[in-house]
Amino acid sequence: MEMEDRVRVWVGGGCVYVCVCVCEWGVHLKATPSVALSVSFLDYSCGQTRGSFVTVPTNMCSKSFTRSLGIALIPLAVCCIIANVLLYFPNAETKYVQQDHLSTYVWFFTGIAGGGVLMIVPVLVFVNLERCANCCASEGSAMCSSVLAALVGLAGAGYCFVISNLALMEGPYCLYAGEWQSPFTNQTGDYLFHRDTWSRCVEPPSIVEWNITLFSILLGLSGLECIICAVQLANGLVAAVCRPCCYKQRYSLNA
Repeated sequence: MEMEDRVRVWVGGGCVYVCVCVCEWGVHLKATPSVALSVSFLDYSCGQTRGSFVTVPTNMCSKSFTRSLGIALIPLAVCCIIANVLLYFPNAETKYVQQDHLSTYVWFFTGIAGGGVLMIVPVLVFVNLERCANCCASEGSAMCSSVLAALVGLAGAGYCFVISNLALMEGPYCLYAGEWQSPFTNQTGDYLFHRDTWSRCVEPPSIVEWNITLFSILLGLSGLECIICAVQLANGLVAAVCRPCCYKQRYSLNA
């Protein structure tokens, strides 16, 4: 006995539906452990046919991916805050912050505010997206909220990235030629490639290395945060805007 055009596949309501209609056939559908399936068996008007409907929640992958992005932001934000705090204590001493002998850009709180505190918004939204979709709003609204949170994260990470870059270009604030100043201000970052000029800064000790290391860390961490938020921005837009159109499509399989 041949199976005639009795397989139907369509998409709707966030799931993929597969209908198998077989006359006098026994059909066994098996799901792999990696795919969550909700199966219900219903009598179908096709002689002695039994229809098997299988639903596969396609939006689970999107929300799980968003959650993983939120978790990835946590260590990045913590490291940004730590790196920014260390900038206030060159050579592990407190006298320089008390005497206000620090670079101007240190006071912009680039790692604390931009790469740190502002990341709380995307972290909370990304990690709790599935709960929000199930309890507080529709899936489309939840994905839109993740897009807004990603924009907040992009703003904070972008701020940290730009300020860290400017701080590296200007160089540290140090004691040079008997005065506290920024001796590398007019070099547009050329001092970064001329290590022999770093000895101009007499105090704090090794302040050039201190600033370059920490601001470079902030630059790299904020760059990663920008990438993560940009990925979720694209993911959220696709899920919130394109999904309703895609779910209207119907597919048929001939077997």
